[in-house]
Amino acid sequence: MGNIKTVLIASLAVGLAAGLGGCREEEQNRPLHLDKGVYLGKADTPLTDEQRRALDQRNQQQKF
Repeated sequence: MGNIKTVLIASLAVGLAAGLGGCREEEQNRPLHLDKGVYLGKADTPLTDEQRRALDQRNQQQKF
């Protein structure tokens, strides 16, 4: 009977620790319902002229 009580208490402690581990601060206040086709993340930074030229060069090299 004592072993069952110990196992039960240990199981409850592990379950409680696992449940509290899911309560990270960055997980709080995030939208749980997402609208299809609507991106809610941060906006991308625009490419510089140099980055755009480099991409254009790579694109030209891939065309056969």
